[in-house]
Amino acid sequence: MCKCSLVFLLLSACAWTQALPTGEPKEAVIAVVNGRKVTVGEYKRLMEAQEPNMQALAKNNPKAFLEEYALYETVLAQAEKAGLDKQSPYKEKLATSRRQILAAGLVDETHKNFPVPPDAVKKWFDENPDLYRQAVVKVIFVSRTMQVTPLEPGKPVKSSTEEETKAKAEKAAKAARETEDFGKVAIQYSDDTNSAQKGGEFPQPIRPNSRNIPENIRKAVLSSKAGDIVGPLEHTTGYYIFKIVSIGQAEFDQVKDDIVKEMKDAGLKHWLDEVRKVSSVDIQNEALLVEAAKAK
Repeated sequence: MCKCSLVFLLLSACAWTQALPTGEPKEAVIAVVNGRKVTVGEYKRLMEAQEPNMQALAKNNPKAFLEEYALYETVLAQAEKAGLDKQSPYKEKLATSRRQILAAGLVDETHKNFPVPPDAVKKWFDENPDLYRQAVVKVIFVSRTMQVTPLEPGKPVKSSTEEETKAKAEKAAKAARETEDFGKVAIQYSDDTNSAQKGGEFPQPIRPNSRNIPENIRKAVLSSKAGDIVGPLEHTTGYYIFKIVSIGQAEFDQVKDDIVKEMKDAGLKHWLDEVRKVSSVDIQNEALLVEAAKAK
């Protein structure tokens, strides 16, 4: 790997969150790292403990992953030999990392293991039908941040003005209303090339409790009927034009996993609220606290 990649990996210390196991291997050995045998199971456990970018490297280029790990482990051994783990500020950073990992681990385990009986999930669905009314839609997105780079060298980069962006969105909405081929209009006008190439396909249904969809967009879409063109709807990032493909009640099997997650989220929040009750802070000298917070 290139030197810049190596530097990045060395600086990203938190990416390597687990040492290779040292127990006797009971599976097929796939590599020897710094004199230690690594089995299939050990490699998988090491890979699962990494951050997403390291997991991607471990999956796509396992040899490079282990080479970087071997180098990282050697540097770590030298750091420990130099006693950096006992010197400030490194010992404090190590202690902080340990606390963060353990606290985050307990939160994850509490969420994962929060009991959600299947009958409670079905009962919630039956008692809250309005939450699971949904619209399947297609979309055209006109971005506020698009830039045009002139072909002539030396010419400045030109950004679309707000008036130009709004005019483009209104033109796209007009074109969508005048044709049945929404996908063709999406390809012509949408700044989201990924969805445009799929005919304007929106990745998930829009429901009243879709947290990733702004409220004004949810309301406008869900108050429409199948076949309607809705928009342009303004958002901080740009303008959205939707075609309502279908609208109606979601099936239980479509949403039961979402309900389980919502109930686990609620259970976790309740648990955190209870834990917060036994946490305490008593400020003894606010002026000194403010001064300490400003100190470099």
